[in-house]
Amino acid sequence: MILQTQAPDRLAAPSTRLPAIARISRETPGELSNCVAYLRKIYNPQVRGSSRIRESVLDEVRVKFTADISISDDVEAADELRADAFERSYSLRWLSALVAHLSCLEEVPEKTLDDATSLIALCAGPASAGILTRDFSFPATHPKLAPSIDVRLTDIPLDNHDFHSVGAQTWGGACVLAEAIAEDPASFGFTLDAPRGLRVLELGAGTGLVGIAAGKVVQALGMNDARLVATDFYDSVLQNLASNIRSNFPADGDSGVTFECHRLDWEAFPRETVQPAPLDEPFDVVLGADIVYEAEHATWIKNCLERLLRKPTWPSEHTTPPPTFHLVIPLRPTFDNESSTIESVFPTALQASGSLAIKSKELIMCDAGSGVKGEIVRYAYYRIGWNLS
Repeated sequence: MILQTQAPDRLAAPSTRLPAIARISRETPGELSNCVAYLRKIYNPQVRGSSRIRESVLDEVRVKFTADISISDDVEAADELRADAFERSYSLRWLSALVAHLSCLEEVPEKTLDDATSLIALCAGPASAGILTRDFSFPATHPKLAPSIDVRLTDIPLDNHDFHSVGAQTWGGACVLAEAIAEDPASFGFTLDAPRGLRVLELGAGTGLVGIAAGKVVQALGMNDARLVATDFYDSVLQNLASNIRSNFPADGDSGVTFECHRLDWEAFPRETVQPAPLDEPFDVVLGADIVYEAEHATWIKNCLERLLRKPTWPSEHTTPPPTFHLVIPLRPTFDNESSTIESVFPTALQASGSLAIKSKELIMCDAGSGVKGEIVRYAYYRIGWNLS
């Protein structure tokens, strides 16, 4: 199969891109379905670079590797269009007319109708403030888990004057790591055989997808004494993170787990002599996704882990798996120097003894979500832990 190289259509205003309302009845079902899909790109887009590709699929297509999963022109355009009151109002009128038309057909295209009605709810609800609510569903196979781990998150609009507001967005690496947790909880230490009072920490949590997915797994497995802590640095990100945690683990509900968020300054933390709870004790599991985008981040993270990742009492302790930092980062040229610092800061297990080391590295391929067939995003999944042998 040959890679298709034509570029996908760029996002344009719905008022100029959609067929006129008066012409809806003349469009084919396929064309109307495409129009609804186009509006979904604006008001409920998929996280780019988050759809994992299995090896059997990769064998069938010639792939083109891409790094373009940062803040692309289309992402910025979607943010602007979601916040545009006129375009949102036009989209609502267009969708309402579409629903009226479809409801009168002898053979109603149910999927298109359902998608249109859900978009009406989104456009009239959180999207009206430029806020994006996403529903994530990760397949689960553990017998004590439901068929999927479901998470609802809110992304807040990017602030073009604050680069660090990217933490209020959900990125592909978080989806990759959350999916891995749902698929194989035991490899993260999420089992009923785990030590009581398991402590789980997420670094650079952003919207909290990874930690919340872990919390849902821990809750479903009945690990009711576990404590989860999601951390970030920026106030706006922490406010949204706290809101996402509350919406997935309501205070009046019987969640069975302790889940909280705290501010963590990677640069300052290792130098501080006294830490407030719960960062005053080390953690059994540390999670991080898409958190290395400055050259110094790997060094700061390592310095934090030396205090935050529990060190096994070797050789008397034989927990499976041992305390581990699970890190997923995208491999992209725009941050090549930054991502390569992981392997320069953390030695391999063969190179170090008595310190933190890379225990394993796995490459994961995902569809780039760019609309170009065969375009792939690569992620590196590191497991980092204490090498005490």
